[in-house]
Amino acid sequence: MILFHKSFRFILLADLLFFLCILCGSRFAYPDSDSWLSGLFFDKLYVCLLAPVFMSANAAIDNSLNIYQLHRAKSRLAFLEIGILQKYLYAFVYMSLFFILIFPGLTYFFPGDNISAGSILTYFFPFLWGLFMLINLADIIKLWSKNIPPTAACAISYGLMLSEMMILIPETNRSLPVTLCLVFGWTFHTGIKSFLIQLILLFLSWIPLYFGTIRKDWFH
Repeated sequence: MILFHKSFRFILLADLLFFLCILCGSRFAYPDSDSWLSGLFFDKLYVCLLAPVFMSANAAIDNSLNIYQLHRAKSRLAFLEIGILQKYLYAFVYMSLFFILIFPGLTYFFPGDNISAGSILTYFFPFLWGLFMLINLADIIKLWSKNIPPTAACAISYGLMLSEMMILIPETNRSLPVTLCLVFGWTFHTGIKSFLIQLILLFLSWIPLYFGTIRKDWFH
């Protein structure tokens, strides 16, 4: 697995430094713990900072998968599962590292403030789900397009998130009485109803992945 290669440790170290810069930079922008946390969970920080850095590493994982690993896999579907498992695992490590650093940052920057851990962790699974959807969408694009490289598929997937969050939702909010969430807008919703919708969307995204894997000629 690419996650256990020595070279991947540099990616994790870069992630660590990146998160520390975000936490420290946010401290100068927000005067109290509530606004600091709100800034960290702000949709624009997730979309403009967390997601593109993650997708850059995701593209590196995709590029590491090659025809030799396909031959060692039992089937094309198994090859797909191996690749997505690695990317899901990295998404979990990436998001876990970000959230773990929030707690000592909160204690250091705002000593004496009592913030419920549950209120912070409420955002963990929606944020992780958003990365899973980016992964699946990039693989769907790669499977159903002709000879599109993994890096381009990741860029298109991220571009679709950016378009929904920065163009579609703000524009519809100006003209409609409700927020129109297609896919990635659900990343910033919490609660049982939103959680069920996220699970359904994740399940639905596996349907084109499955059929795309069956039809894809991996050997050419």
